[in-house]
Amino acid sequence: MTNSSDIHHAGTARQAPIKHMLLRLRGPVLAVLDQALYALSNLMLQVLVARSVTEDAFGAFTVATSLFVILAMAHQTILVEPMFVLGPRHYSRELGRYYDILRGRWSAGAGLGAMMLCLLSAWAFRQWESTEIALCMIAYALAAPLILYFWLMRRMAFALLRIDLAVIANGIYCTIMLLSLAGFMLVGLANAYSGIALSAAASLVGALIIRMRLPWPQRGQDQPGGVFREHLQYGRWAFGSEVLSWGIANCAMLILPIWMGLATSALLRILILLFMPMLQICSVMALLLLRRSAKASPEISQSRGALRHCLIFLAAGSAYGIGVVLLAPPLIPLVFGSQYVVEPGWILLAAVSGAFTVGAQPLFTALRAAERPRDVMIAHMVAFILIISLLYGLEDAGIAGALIAQTVGWLAAMLSAIFFLARLDRHLA
Repeated sequence: MTNSSDIHHAGTARQAPIKHMLLRLRGPVLAVLDQALYALSNLMLQVLVARSVTEDAFGAFTVATSLFVILAMAHQTILVEPMFVLGPRHYSRELGRYYDILRGRWSAGAGLGAMMLCLLSAWAFRQWESTEIALCMIAYALAAPLILYFWLMRRMAFALLRIDLAVIANGIYCTIMLLSLAGFMLVGLANAYSGIALSAAASLVGALIIRMRLPWPQRGQDQPGGVFREHLQYGRWAFGSEVLSWGIANCAMLILPIWMGLATSALLRILILLFMPMLQICSVMALLLLRRSAKASPEISQSRGALRHCLIFLAAGSAYGIGVVLLAPPLIPLVFGSQYVVEPGWILLAAVSGAFTVGAQPLFTALRAAERPRDVMIAHMVAFILIISLLYGLEDAGIAGALIAQTVGWLAAMLSAIFFLARLDRHLA
């Protein structure tokens, strides 16, 4: 005869796997929510600028934003990404001091360096009589330290398993941005410069919330040694690969206007924005994979898991692309304005390119976790060389030619990463 305690224990046993699964899903769900909030506010900024200024002015803002992304990549690859890989492996006993260094003088130095480079870019564009781009770069120079600091605080919350705190700060950031943008539209002050300034102000609030509320690791007696050397050794290859990745995504936006005018950059930017939510979610999921993979020994093969995740990311990217192909044509004139004419064939090509882009990310993540960022850079270099060669060969095809070149490039990068993982497996065996 079964008593009530047996029934209770059986019910508890059945609930345990469900509870465990929910706990495992909590981190990825919060991470996606964090990235979605940040992407939403910045997407609204892009839409606002596109609707408030001329096509050429939006193209200038697009060029300036793309250049600022390069500076953000240096911050990401020399400061943030090594923190996820090297922190738990090399500085676990000195973690409190390690984080002090990163969020202190390193963060201040990164912000100051970004400011100076933005000002230098503004001067160069002014010499070339590209006044609108120069003014956008000045705005980014003033905003860069605050924006980069917020990015660092968010990623530290991820690394210290307080993604919920990053979500709260991002929600406040998003609220400030949306309400302020709506107010600026009502009083007629909406433009690229005011949007960049609002992003900086909202970043400051979000960063302070995380800094004050995040439970920092206890500080040990010893100062961690070799931080600069190890970050630079890892980051130089990671930065190279990210610059090449940026080049793969943006070189057409910088090269095509030479032949077809700044309005072409605006159209390419709209195509990028259509797939930005997918790319943002992919980046945060890859970051979670990196955090998990970094806890394993670099001597352990991760190629099988990377290939499995590659197929999952490919399937998800393809499903997202199908949705965009079906929904985007009627929505683009409603959201961005009737002056932007985006052909359905361009959207289809961008969808295929986007699927290969996200499919390659788990492969790159596995190589980074194995402390092989140089292999990632070489894979990106193969893709970049292919794209530049095809861009000049497909010059007459315009935007369609650029999208075909990007598709071939990302496929080549994905296949190159598979080759490097297979070679790493043979080395470990």
